[in-house]
Amino acid sequence: VVDPKLALGYVKGAKLTAAAQQAQAFISTLTGMDTVPDFEKATWSIQAAEAQAWAVDNKAATPVLSGIAAARGADINELRSKALQKARAYTALSAHVAGQRQAYEDAINAAKDLAAVEAIKIHYTVPGA
Repeated sequence: VVDPKLALGYVKGAKLTAAAQQAQAFISTLTGMDTVPDFEKATWSIQAAEAQAWAVDNKAATPVLSGIAAARGADINELRSKALQKARAYTALSAHVAGQRQAYEDAINAAKDLAAVEAIKIHYTVPGA
């Protein structure tokens, strides 16, 4: 005999894990994160901060972006502009998906029985969809 509370807790935990994994996969696929090495992803917040500082003051130092531009042979101002656009898009996307995931979490935690948990269909969308 299975304790219904134990079963419900297990199913909720599995659904919460699925919601988190699907959110990460959605973000990774849309942003190309799954094709970028971890060390490079670790610079994204630095690149975003540099690009945002540059947007406020075009004389702001951007050592990481400058290094990337030099290594690529790219125009530094174009790279700064693209980094700024990507940072803003990522911020909007990640906030939207985080909010959706948290709404699923709320619904899963509020579910009173197995059928209610199973009825929750996880589907992430982009902002404005």
